[in-house]
Amino acid sequence: MAFVPYEHFTIDTSLPFDKAVDRIAQLIEPKRSFRNPFSREHKEFEGSVTPQDFKISRIIHYRNSFLPIINGQFVKTPLGTRLTVRMTLHPFVIAFLILWSGVIGLSFVMALRESDGKAAAPFMLGMLAFVYLLTTGAFKWEARKARRRFMQLFAGQA
Repeated sequence: MAFVPYEHFTIDTSLPFDKAVDRIAQLIEPKRSFRNPFSREHKEFEGSVTPQDFKISRIIHYRNSFLPIINGQFVKTPLGTRLTVRMTLHPFVIAFLILWSGVIGLSFVMALRESDGKAAAPFMLGMLAFVYLLTTGAFKWEARKARRRFMQLFAGQA
């Protein structure tokens, strides 16, 4: 899946293992099915954290279906703690994009086979390019914000 947006980075920090886990836990609240869109009384992320790992996403006040799901692991090192962070799209979003792109791709192939459909082929390629750029751009925008926050939190080096 080389075309699906994905981010991966590690942060080495001198913080002891327990303090690194606690620092992340302080930013996370449990996931809610309904959130008051007008309230700003919440933490930065929602999800869950355990002493081994975490699965979170940023709490935003706008719609972005391409918001990264952030999975991370804590590993004790001789000098402190290493966080390994992986950001991916939600599996339902990936499934929808595959289905949508498959339908457009099939339509593109069918248009090329038809003599009167060749005029529509560039339009379909444009649709595929648009959804790819939209997905990648929206994902990277949010992933950059989350990565910057993690770097501030741990003053680490990726």
